[in-house]
Amino acid sequence: MRFTVIIPSFNKAVSIKAAIQSVLKQSFQDFEMIVVDNNSTDGSIEILKNIESDRFAYYSEPQQGVSYARNTGCQKANGQYICFLDADDTYEPQNLEKLNQLIELYPEAGIYANRYQVVSINGTTKQQMLNPAFLNGNRYVLNNFFEAFVCQQLPVNTNTVCVSKRLLTKHLGFDPRLTVGEDLDLWARLFVDAPVIIGDYIGSTYYHNASNRSIENLHLESYQLLLKKFEDLFNCHPNLKPYKQEFDAFIGYMVFGVAFACVKAGNQTEARKWLADNRIMSYPHKKNVLLLNILKFLPNALNQSILLLLRKTGKLNV
Repeated sequence: MRFTVIIPSFNKAVSIKAAIQSVLKQSFQDFEMIVVDNNSTDGSIEILKNIESDRFAYYSEPQQGVSYARNTGCQKANGQYICFLDADDTYEPQNLEKLNQLIELYPEAGIYANRYQVVSINGTTKQQMLNPAFLNGNRYVLNNFFEAFVCQQLPVNTNTVCVSKRLLTKHLGFDPRLTVGEDLDLWARLFVDAPVIIGDYIGSTYYHNASNRSIENLHLESYQLLLKKFEDLFNCHPNLKPYKQEFDAFIGYMVFGVAFACVKAGNQTEARKWLADNRIMSYPHKKNVLLLNILKFLPNALNQSILLLLRKTGKLNV
């Protein structure tokens, strides 16, 4: 079997059926789909029971987080290549077909991705842009995770990535200790081992207004662990040393992102701590750091209005 598509789910009755149908309608049919449900209480299980397809299976597991659910799906997978889809989101009809074409063109790579589009809270759709610096013919070859992230905030997400099961098993899957950034952690570990090939096809749609997205919550301890893992990864791989500048900028970007999340959540005390972290000095967009240093002293209601306006006008992209 070529592909296994894994969908973790918890209380996604509103969207899970659309996600599943988008996979079942793929033009490339050599796949299986596994949904791992974390004991949902909103009627999701009834929806899963009524899916009629010999390509589909679901499992109910104790609620131990998205990483545990994805790893469970990987353990049960029969496909040569593993794909992921969040229960909030959808595949476009030729996603697997285009991924298979990339695999046939670059069988040695091990990691593949299509492009994606994002539907914002106000309903507008924005397609992911690719940096021409990574262009190789009509394919994009990313040879370094940190450089790619700094240049364009990493042109892949969980819904677009396809990984050989061999490589995924070698790197032990997602780290269940992380409650945020578990995907970035895995992609970094994988990219050290193999380049990623990105095609031109828009393969998935990410709905930013979906319910209970984890990015809306603060996970400060998880961020600390994530940053430590990145630093350990860099220090353990001498082949990354030429990218020291890009790595430092990447870490600065991550620290800025946490500070931004704290300001957005109205947690000014934590925002001040993260803005005082010296690693943020490597973040290349100094005006954004200056803005947060101003906002941390303002009332939360005013902060929210300013941040919303800046993001709508494209002046702040986090």
